[in-house]
Amino acid sequence: MRALIKYYSHIYFKSGKFAVPFIAWSLAVLVVFQDGLGMLIDNTGLLLSVLFVVMTAVGYLYMDEEKNMVVADQIMLFHTRSAGYFNLSKNIFLLLLATFMSVYGSGLALLTCITKKGTILWSSVSVSHFLLFFLGLLLSALLGVALGAFLHPRIIKNRTLSATLLIATLLLTFVKGALVDTWGFLRYVMWIFPPINDLLVFFGDRYILSGINLLLTALHSVIFIAMVVGFQLMLLHKNKY
Repeated sequence: MRALIKYYSHIYFKSGKFAVPFIAWSLAVLVVFQDGLGMLIDNTGLLLSVLFVVMTAVGYLYMDEEKNMVVADQIMLFHTRSAGYFNLSKNIFLLLLATFMSVYGSGLALLTCITKKGTILWSSVSVSHFLLFFLGLLLSALLGVALGAFLHPRIIKNRTLSATLLIATLLLTFVKGALVDTWGFLRYVMWIFPPINDLLVFFGDRYILSGINLLLTALHSVIFIAMVVGFQLMLLHKNKY
């Protein structure tokens, strides 16, 4: 597994495909925290949304790029002798990449505050706020990359259709809260979308909702990621190339 992940890292970072999402995420964090860590509470929802969209694009474009690596992948698949293990390792690589982006974003926020203000300035932001901020980033990144990897053209053979479904899913993910508030019966259907809206509600209310709400959202997120990855592996087992 470690050798496969090192192989994916080498190919992906050497291609330069990670540069644009990395720069976009860095700029978002730098802009939000240019006035200090006190901006965290009011802008967490914005950053969660940005990271979710960025990592969705990363997951989608990484898997889409596989069309240019078919021969190399067939060689690696021959050595591993297990298509399921091979595809699982790709998902693990993407989930690790999402984890890195959340850790990087949190670290950059702290570094920016120290550089700008000479201190972290915890006056309006507690350590627990920051830890919740990191948890929100982590869940958003993992949800985004799992969604993007699932909707890539290797499963949905029509690239135009897969891109359309991806955009539609992103839009419905952000507006599902409003739709459920308007038509309550939709809650029995909209649960299949990533629970980003639930995270935005929690952080939008300035972290004052009960911990049980965040716990349920985190559990929903983990279940969603596991289901999407598992379903993807099942479909890829039938559509190797």
